[in-house]
Amino acid sequence: AALIKLAELREIANSYSPRAGYFLSCYLISRMLRLGNTPDAITEAARIGIRLDAPISVPASISGVARNVDAYLAAAIDLHIKTGMTRNADSLIVEEVKRARHEGRAGRLVELALAEAGIAVQKGNLALGNRYLTQAITIASTRNIVRPFDDNADIIAQLVLDTKPTSWGFALAQERRFFSDISRR
Repeated sequence: AALIKLAELREIANSYSPRAGYFLSCYLISRMLRLGNTPDAITEAARIGIRLDAPISVPASISGVARNVDAYLAAAIDLHIKTGMTRNADSLIVEEVKRARHEGRAGRLVELALAEAGIAVQKGNLALGNRYLTQAITIASTRNIVRPFDDNADIIAQLVLDTKPTSWGFALAQERRFFSDISRR
């Protein structure tokens, strides 16, 4: 199979509305961060207006599309967490949780709870990380939301490995099964 170059992919995305280009950049930022390529993620973020030294604001060209706003803010949150700027990420997460609750968006709430778990792990507060992971599992287990857990496997692995199995207090059998499945993955 032939590989497509990033420049060609950008050209394709840019032939659509500006939202497609933003979405591609957001994906690239998150992917670069997961691969440990923070410098290139910072450069990509700057291309779409996400800067570590400035407040985060969603560009007007994508503000009306929830999926693009989520991708943009998720990339900004990931970038701030990976660069140790957790205070900025925390304040952004608080606002996003309010919005996701108001809109009834369970998947987004799971993503945000896992982001908070990542911040807690980064700060060495595993008990708080466990609470956020438990919150994410409680929400996700009834809806079988799996992807955010795959995206945060390193954080989950650290929490699971550093916590006694008896410490996980899931109330429902469905939550216990879901947690077991996530842990195995």
